Amino acid sequence: MKKNEIFDYIIIGSGPTACFSALSLSENLKQRKKILLITGESKNLVFSNSHINFLKNIKKNKKYFEKFNILKTKKNLYSTGLIGGLSNFWGGQLQKYDKNDKFIENFKNYSQYNFYCKKVLENLKLLKIKYKSNEIISENFENYSPSFIFWNDNIFKKIINKLNRLKFLEIKKKRVQKIFKSKNFYEICFEKTTQKIKAKKIILATGTLSLSKILLNSTSQKNIFFCDHLPHYLFCLDMKNIIKNSSKYKNFTIIQKKINKKNIFFASVYDLSNFKINEIVSYFFKKNLFFLKNLKFSKFSKFIKPIQLWTPKMISVFQMLKNYKLKHHSTYDSSKDLVYKRFIHNLNKNLKIIGKSQNILGFHYHNLYFKINNKRIPLDVFLKKKFGKNIICVDSSSVKDISVLPPTFSTMALSYYKTKKFCKK
Repeated sequence: MKKNEIFDYIIIGSGPTACFSALSLSENLKQRKKILLITGESKNLVFSNSHINFLKNIKKNKKYFEKFNILKTKKNLYSTGLIGGLSNFWGGQLQKYDKNDKFIENFKNYSQYNFYCKKVLENLKLLKIKYKSNEIISENFENYSPSFIFWNDNIFKKIINKLNRLKFLEIKKKRVQKIFKSKNFYEICFEKTTQKIKAKKIILATGTLSLSKILLNSTSQKNIFFCDHLPHYLFCLDMKNIIKNSSKYKNFTIIQKKINKKNIFFASVYDLSNFKINEIVSYFFKKNLFFLKNLKFSKFSKFIKPIQLWTPKMISVFQMLKNYKLKHHSTYDSSKDLVYKRFIHNLNKNLKIIGKSQNILGFHYHNLYFKINNKRIPLDVFLKKKFGKNIICVDSSSVKDISVLPPTFSTMALSYYKTKKFCKK
């Protein structure tokens, strides 16, 4: 990297959306450009089978993580220090939204969404990622069990290193503090150094928490709002032990995804007797059922069926202040969620509920927005107003809606699409 060099593109982040943004540039730029990807404090993204491993890795590598305190509570939200939020710990689910999901509004139409989902799959095949192709995408969610991708190295690290070896982009390991806009370029400032890097165009893919911090540093804005989509757990006693899962790797079966104007949900039944993948259920299971905290999953575990349930209303809204502390702006209330009530009412009578999770933190932070003169301003409008047209966000911070399905696969497709449009301007 030369002194006073001006890059054509700088991507900030190295999680799923950053990687597929970089791939989109590599396939759609007609001329050679100077591209830099800023990874945060670590190039070595951490592999994980489930989100609970995220918490384990915080203890091992504290300097790679940021903790955001929630006021008036002992709970915190965590970010991976500008390397893509929680989604670096993606479990590998390749679930696709259907025509009725609001997420499709991020594209021109459903056909376009399908096209970019296939682009993501094509790149996974090129990387020789193993998966069961007949289960990768299903139009019929009622009979669909998600597949998991298994790999030895982190897939996103693999993508970035490949583009680096091809000399398509450079990699820099720094944590961004703020962004300035001058007449002809942007200046990016870093924490703990006076060094600045210049760029003609910027692609933001840091994840919602880190992006909120950057924007508070870079503007006079005093607070930022964002949503947290959180699941609830029902811990059921299986009276007839009827739910079984003999597959070697799958550890849950989807009950159903009901779709109509009044009732939409996504529910998974976990099998604790086949617990090689998802430790997160074990964590919440012990945390919420205090009398089983020290229980080792023995023969008794096959009679307990935790159900992970998502509905559109299972959202809390947070407000990040200038000092990076978080305030609850609004909290999910299950008593006002009709879909949640209907689900419990219609639950298989062989499943007796013996415990419910308390209001817990989710891990889908999205839909970052601002309140200016009592008007709600979406992220894309705010970026254009404050920084001009040559900066975009491709992660879930700018997504119009996150459905009840896991979003990572679809946000990768969206980042590819948005970057393609961006590089044609």
